[in-house]
Amino acid sequence: MGAGGFVLMVGTLEARKNHWLAFRAWRRLIAEMPRGTVPPIVFAGRRGWMVDDLMQALENSDWLGGMIRWVQEPDDATLSALYQGCRFTLFPSHIEGWGLPVAESLAAGRPCIATGHGAIAEAAAGLTLPIDPDDVTATAALLRRCLEQGDELAALAARIRRDYGATPWSATADAVMARLEMDARAVG
Repeated sequence: MGAGGFVLMVGTLEARKNHWLAFRAWRRLIAEMPRGTVPPIVFAGRRGWMVDDLMQALENSDWLGGMIRWVQEPDDATLSALYQGCRFTLFPSHIEGWGLPVAESLAAGRPCIATGHGAIAEAAAGLTLPIDPDDVTATAALLRRCLEQGDELAALAARIRRDYGATPWSATADAVMARLEMDARAVG
C-alpha cells in the first residue's frame, strides 16, 4: 500500500464505532465504481465487544475480497505510519467522549470524514467533512465524490495544515487543574 493507497479507520472494533457503516459503504462503492478505483480501507484497532455479527459478515465476504484490512492493536509507530500513508480517514462513530482519531488525523494533516455532531464535531474544529453515522447512502456518495474528485480533499488538507492547532496534553492538564481549583474554591 503506497502513500494514499488506502483509507484509514482508527478505533476499537465495537458497535458504537460504527464499522458497519464503513463495511456497507465500501460494499456499495465496490459494486458501483469501476474496478481498481476504490482503495482498500484499513481498520486499525483491537477487537471490542458486540461485533460478532460484523466479524461474521467480514469473514463471509472474504473481507470484501481483501478490500477491508485489519491491523490489530497497532503500536504508536505503526499508527503514525498508517496516518502518514493514508489518503484520508473515516470516523463514523455514533458517540464518543472526545474523538481522538479525528484529532490524530488532523494533526497528521490528513482529511477526515467524520460524524458531524457531539464531541466528534468539537474535536473536528470545523475541519472535517461531516456525515450522519446512520446514513449509508449519503456517506457512500460523499466517499465516492472524494475518491473521484481529489480537489475537495486537497483543499481540506491545505486548510488543515493552515488552521489546525493540536492541543498539547499539558494545556489539557492545565485546564483540568484550573477547573478543579475553581470548583474547590467555590465549595470551600
